Amino acid sequence: MAIVLLLSRLSILLSLPFASSTLPSTCDPRETDPCLPGGKYDPILKSCNGYQGQECFGCYSGTLCSGFNETCSINLGGGQPVWADEYWEGAGVCTEIGSYYQTPYTFTTAYQPLLDEIIKLHGNVGNAKTDGYEIVLGVGATGVMNSVLYAVAKRGGRTITAQAPHYGNYVQQTQNTYSPSPYPSFLTFESDANISDNNNTYEILTYPNNPDGSKRNPISKNVKNVIYDCIYYWPHFTEIDVQLEHDIMIFSASKHTGHAASRLGWALVKDPEIAELMRDFSEREIGVSIDSQIRYTYTLNFLNDQFDNPPTDQPTFYHFSADLMASRFDAVTKLFTNEVTGEVETINDITFVNSETRGAYVWLSHSDEDVDLEALLEGEALITGTPGTSYGVGTNFARIQMMARSVEIEDFVGRLEAFLALPYDPLLSAKYAAAKLKNREVKKVLGC
Repeated sequence: MAIVLLLSRLSILLSLPFASSTLPSTCDPRETDPCLPGGKYDPILKSCNGYQGQECFGCYSGTLCSGFNETCSINLGGGQPVWADEYWEGAGVCTEIGSYYQTPYTFTTAYQPLLDEIIKLHGNVGNAKTDGYEIVLGVGATGVMNSVLYAVAKRGGRTITAQAPHYGNYVQQTQNTYSPSPYPSFLTFESDANISDNNNTYEILTYPNNPDGSKRNPISKNVKNVIYDCIYYWPHFTEIDVQLEHDIMIFSASKHTGHAASRLGWALVKDPEIAELMRDFSEREIGVSIDSQIRYTYTLNFLNDQFDNPPTDQPTFYHFSADLMASRFDAVTKLFTNEVTGEVETINDITFVNSETRGAYVWLSHSDEDVDLEALLEGEALITGTPGTSYGVGTNFARIQMMARSVEIEDFVGRLEAFLALPYDPLLSAKYAAAKLKNREVKKVLGC
């Protein structure tokens, strides 16, 4: 009887797609799992599996987890919430990858098919070299940057710098990173620091830059001390004019394909020691969600397939995105263009700084350095952006994001056009700035 049951289970197992080259489905529930109750069919390993790196559950063993050892010691020392899988297995709600799916890709081990798709995509796009690099995943580009800062602090880094204007969150991320050696302290951030060849100072270079889309050279002479934030180095934000091959290069799902909620980022890292320290940080955060990794594997597989088999009934993702971003910047540029000369000009003391470099944001400046441009835009045009002070420059700068829905961008362009037609009134500007400052102080008191 046992032999008949074993053969029956084995025939079911063999009918599953073991040798399939396609990615595992997470939303095609199987009516019969030959591995239960002693294990669970794993669509990635294509075999029976347990959890937390075990081959089967508890004291079960064997190819189909059908063997049971009454004398083994059952490990109940953890806190794994796997009871719920027994409900989802019967509910038929995307059950193949359990709610606690963690094997074999545990804390510091990434999902190999995702790494393969990342390598292939960088080759197809041509924006970064991958030979000789390790790929380290993180919880979004923010998590990846945190792991990099942790690694450089462990290597003796003391100061982080970036050229203004720069992404404001670098300051908080730096100040939250503890440097254990050579003198225990938190890392410090210095905007536009004169670092020359200082080995204890690392530079973050956003390429292309947030907020102005420019492609800048590092100020550090030590190339190993430059951290390249490349989350905007994709065809829809800028021209891919060089295949980057720097020591640390960071990318993210969010700005690449809009999968912000997946919270997935990755870094291409040359130095194995830095990569290992970054993974050590990731382990402290309990790793990167396997659900996010599998979801993004599907996404990158789709993009890579568009290179192999260009669609004929619709544009590729990159063509669609590049054309859309170009049309949006064209619409803004038109507002600042002299109809007679065709030149982009300053209108009512406001300059479209990155009309040529573009990127993901419109970067505006006011000729009066005392003006709070973001407050003026919000008060007079009902356009809420981000003030220049968030990027290490004056209040006379403001950033407007261009990655919103088309209806919002169309509304913004219309409001900006009406605003530019109004003469500049210093009294109104001062009024809006004072109101904005008061609002910020109220929020600070309330803890908002």
